[in-house]
Amino acid sequence: MDWFRRQITRALAAVLLVGTPLARAQQAPQSPHIGYVYPAGAKQGATLDVSVGGQYLPGTSAAYLSGDGVRVSVVKYHKQLTQGEVSRLRNKLDEARQRLEEQAKKNVAPGKRPEYLTRERIAREAGVTEEELQAIEEFRKRMADPKRQPNPQIEEQVSVRLTIDPAAEPNTRELRLRTPLGLTNPVRFEVSPYNEVRETEPNDTLPDVSAGSRLPCVINGQVMPGDVDRFTFTAKKGAHIVAALRGRALVPYLADAVPGWFQAVLAVYDKSGKELAYVDDYEHRPDPILRMVIPADGQYTLVVRDAIYRGREDFVYRVYLGEIPFVSSVFPPGIRRGTSTSVRLRGWNLPAITLNLTTEKEGLRPLALPPGTLCPPDLRYQVSDMPHAAEKEPNDNASKAQNVTLPVVVNGVIERAGDLDIVQFAGRKGQRIVADLWARRLGSPLDSNIVLIDAKGERIAVSDDVEDRSAGWVTHHA
Repeated sequence: MDWFRRQITRALAAVLLVGTPLARAQQAPQSPHIGYVYPAGAKQGATLDVSVGGQYLPGTSAAYLSGDGVRVSVVKYHKQLTQGEVSRLRNKLDEARQRLEEQAKKNVAPGKRPEYLTRERIAREAGVTEEELQAIEEFRKRMADPKRQPNPQIEEQVSVRLTIDPAAEPNTRELRLRTPLGLTNPVRFEVSPYNEVRETEPNDTLPDVSAGSRLPCVINGQVMPGDVDRFTFTAKKGAHIVAALRGRALVPYLADAVPGWFQAVLAVYDKSGKELAYVDDYEHRPDPILRMVIPADGQYTLVVRDAIYRGREDFVYRVYLGEIPFVSSVFPPGIRRGTSTSVRLRGWNLPAITLNLTTEKEGLRPLALPPGTLCPPDLRYQVSDMPHAAEKEPNDNASKAQNVTLPVVVNGVIERAGDLDIVQFAGRKGQRIVADLWARRLGSPLDSNIVLIDAKGERIAVSDDVEDRSAGWVTHHA
């Protein structure tokens, strides 16, 4: 028995010795993280304070926003109190109240009431600051709200002041914080040329009127659990209204949510409550874009919510609302470097249907659209050194296949259901070729498929849904 006890003791000692470095490693400082910024955008020329939510942010000393024309400064760090911290503060307040009450009873004159003790005096006696009192009240409200779901990853907040120059370029930028533990990850922030409004709660039943007749504008909001945000706007008959929501475009992934992003829904109702339009996505993208022609002069209501009524502070969104220019596609999607190319645009409210593209640099390039013109955030064009050719219809069967010479980039469009684009080329025995189809990676909704057929009509190879590890935003590699 003594031998057995000695072996157990040695084993426990070994576990403790091995476990000690692990425990120390688990207590090591964590990397600072930010999960959202709200509001996630502002108009050129604006000065505003934004809230940045994250974790491990004490001692934040600076903030940085990419691009020119914006000054950034840290205003204040806010940390939500834990249950233990609230209990300690309440105990201090209770002890201070008891001391003051005992003193008041001793000093009260016969037949008189004891002096009324104000909250401020009790807090001063307890050494509790006004900020701590406010934090206790916020904790009480948070615990009393059955919808609110605590999440340590976004519980801390830092207030940041932004001063945006009127000439600052409207685009999407990246915001970071500097802490004693290092720089945080970036979160997206947009500078726009449009009027900006923030939602005013409660607006679940009675709509928020902040948008009103100020179209075009950008609505900034947050969706909490079970939340439904309603906004009224006024529009004229025949107006081509675009409501483009940015949700996943701002916060691409939520690690502890299913699906892993804010799955927004947009709907428009007339004054009688009739639903006129509804959308919960745009093509293959989770962020919805609603386009409609207004049937009559009057007031309409825009509704924003999560598809399954989830919500949290990082369910941040921006809705571009109004007769806003919107580009849905560009053709050709690829051009040869060093050439002068004008491409065709498709969409709504476009002042022009062509655009001249720059071709100096090889690779994926964003569209250089006029300020205020929207497009899906993943819409791109590709610049390469290879010769380019446009598909020529009809080319739906082998007898009408389009002849090309390798190497080549073929730009085409699947224009209708059942459409096939067939090209043929001369190959040599043992020759290695690559057919790399770019569609979803350029922002196209096409779910593509490539089939290689020999001169006898027999299939040699088929390719479908090949993952491109460099395209991390693409959730389905079509």
